[in-house]
Amino acid sequence: MGDQITAGQAADANDIILGRGEYADLAKKVGNVTRAQMQARLDDPEAFRHFLRTGKLLERTPKKNIPESNTWIAPLIEREKQYWLESRLQKSGKFDFSNLDLSRMMNALEKKGEKWYRMVSGFSQKVCYIPKLIFPEGIEIAEWIQLSQWYRDQKKANKLFVMNRAGVLVPNKSLIIPEQVVLIDIRLKPAYDNGRQMWDDDTAFCGNIIKMLREEGKIQEYSSGHISSRFNVSPDEWQNHIRPLLAKLVWLRTHQMKLESGFLMNLIPQVYTDLPRAKDGTTNTSVWLEEYLGKDASGRLYGGHSDDGGLANVRYSHVGNHWCHRSIRPLGVVA
Repeated sequence: MGDQITAGQAADANDIILGRGEYADLAKKVGNVTRAQMQARLDDPEAFRHFLRTGKLLERTPKKNIPESNTWIAPLIEREKQYWLESRLQKSGKFDFSNLDLSRMMNALEKKGEKWYRMVSGFSQKVCYIPKLIFPEGIEIAEWIQLSQWYRDQKKANKLFVMNRAGVLVPNKSLIIPEQVVLIDIRLKPAYDNGRQMWDDDTAFCGNIIKMLREEGKIQEYSSGHISSRFNVSPDEWQNHIRPLLAKLVWLRTHQMKLESGFLMNLIPQVYTDLPRAKDGTTNTSVWLEEYLGKDASGRLYGGHSDDGGLANVRYSHVGNHWCHRSIRPLGVVA
């Protein structure tokens, strides 16, 4: 990598920041273009997607400012309300979503715009509103799969950490799921097939990025499966190489692109029951999670494997490990 922009500068940037060295590497790959020209050309998200798909720069065309109508947002807000009102949490009588305020989601969609929404939907991503939720110790909810006690115990013992936007590990012992608007992957995680399993229709989302990074030798090769597979990717490779490029692809800043927490891995399939991933607990592969175990950042949580408890399953492994039965599932924090 070349000179990296500091965390403080990245926080103030208007777009996702790649390192100077990364832009220089891409310029060499294209040829007849300088590092600065490459950076200027790829600042446009559409041009960046075109480059990932074709390896070529997109010819520039004048932009037209056409005002957008916001009538497309209302049905999304109404459907989101219904997800929570129809959830097992609401039916249990221990949660009440009858006065759910979705202004945060509405504002986020207005800011991002319909073009962005249609783009991310084409990547099999869904914009969701997660209200502030508290799951007290010992709470029982009919037909609800609870996370393993091990996960809760690690939180209470102050052993779980997350990386903040400055790249510093901070404790994550809260049992509260914060209010947020997120971009989730709707796909069902694949069943194991000797490493050959693939996430459905993933080429334009993670596939092209992973393929490019493997070809460039920046992440480990994968002999058991396809070069564009999400499997056999380590947490360190996700954090340092895949995450910045994927954030740029969906018009987010790098610090907004994460993996799902243990809580969200467990919650999302049980609330959004009409999505393919509602059956996530039935497939015998796992996904890396956002939390680290230990403040030395050497362990990363994973979960979801059907043989180990499905949606209740959370364990940990080393951040440099590669497994042909474990993959990444990105989460974009939109607001």
